[in-house]
Amino acid sequence: MQTPVNLIPSALGELFAEVNHRGYITVADRYGLLAAIFDETLTEDDKRSIDRLLRSVCRALNNTHQSSVFEAREAPTAQGS
Repeated sequence: MQTPVNLIPSALGELFAEVNHRGYITVADRYGLLAAIFDETLTEDDKRSIDRLLRSVCRALNNTHQSSVFEAREAPTAQGS
């Protein structure tokens, strides 16, 4: 029996805003998207937003010369601050 995945209601909006601001996707963002994909209560708008974000990543990977590349990066640690 599978445990249902339920996201915090504002989680996707915050994820999209952070990725847009940073210009790249962290490993933690990737796990958040993975959890979102398995959430059975996603609205059609949320699903379209995830699709747009994933298409942006694919386009950026195909255009490596692009200056603003969405790529997987480790989140900065608190030690460097």
